[in-house]
Amino acid sequence: MSSLQEQLLKAGLTNEKKLKKTKAEKHARIKKQPKKKKGHVEVSELQQEIQRQQQERKERDLELNKKQQQILALREERARVKQLIEHHSDKSYAGDIAYNFSFDNKVKTLYVKELVQRALTRGTAAICVLEDKFYILPANIAQRLAEIDDTLIASLHDNSASSEPVDEDDPYADYVIPDDLMW
Repeated sequence: MSSLQEQLLKAGLTNEKKLKKTKAEKHARIKKQPKKKKGHVEVSELQQEIQRQQQERKERDLELNKKQQQILALREERARVKQLIEHHSDKSYAGDIAYNFSFDNKVKTLYVKELVQRALTRGTAAICVLEDKFYILPANIAQRLAEIDDTLIASLHDNSASSEPVDEDDPYADYVIPDDLMW
């Protein structure tokens, strides 16, 4: 099959002179176009916009992933706290003695056994709260929970307060107030 120019020449619609002129013009146009270097890719505005959108999407995805990781870490921490409390709590603390403590600026009362009351007043046990339920825990476990979240501890007596130096001028220095004094 012959080219369009040859067909036009055969049909008599063009001549040899016009044919050579169009070939020369075509050749000149090709030479004027800048040559593309190997490895150099010309990036159009559309491609730049696409790359910018991809970068924004990638940053947004990274941020969402970071938030999800934080949420998972928080859930894992809550589960660990719940497991610590449920595993180490004294489930048979219920008794006849009322033990009062303050929680959320309110006085709360738990009825406990005498042994549990002594442990709470000495600071060897603590009251922790989780999901509006109170639990009796050993002091060392309560301190570990306080490191994680101090709002979990409802009542923990500090033993260091009893080792304060006694004032020599205090007229009541000879009268020691017992820790388990009931009001």
